[in-house]
Amino acid sequence: MNAVRRLSLVSSEVFAPMPERRKGALRVAIATQDMQDLNAHFGSARRFAVYDVTREEWNLVEAVAFDDVSDESGEHRAERDDR
Repeated sequence: MNAVRRLSLVSSEVFAPMPERRKGALRVAIATQDMQDLNAHFGSARRFAVYDVTREEWNLVEAVAFDDVSDESGEHRAERDDR
């Protein structure tokens, strides 16, 4: 079984649920290896930063980390085609 760790922004609640998505906001996940840049393939990302995005602003909702990820390089080994 693979472990998944979640970091959520909470107020004074110890175990607050994920905040509701604001009306008009898109909830997006950014594949990242370092929580600083969009620098990972979705199939092999160690972390995902989840944001709510509107025209006016963006807010970090949570970060999700995975212990066991694939070693995908973005190429098919047999065909040598980019994915």
